[in-house]
Amino acid sequence: MKYLIRYMDDPSFNISNTGVENAIRPFALVRKNWLFSASAAGANASAMYYSLVETAKSNSLEPFDCLNKMLEKLPSAKTVDDFEKLLPLKGVFQA
Repeated sequence: MKYLIRYMDDPSFNISNTGVENAIRPFALVRKNWLFSASAAGANASAMYYSLVETAKSNSLEPFDCLNKMLEKLPSAKTVDDFEKLLPLKGVFQA
């Protein structure tokens, strides 16, 4: 019983899972598109781009701008640190 009322102890807990369902809904819609990929590599590429776009959106960044900047800087990236700086994370990417 203590777990069912835990959300009453902390206002940051929410009894509804609507937020989580809304967050994963776009993924559920896009995964059907992956069925039409010509190969496994094509499906992986689609998943990678989708992941980058959703990461940018979740960090309140413009996905198109993030992808443009990443693709411009990608040829000069040589180390793991260089590649990590290309990720669309607030603070790291905007620096």
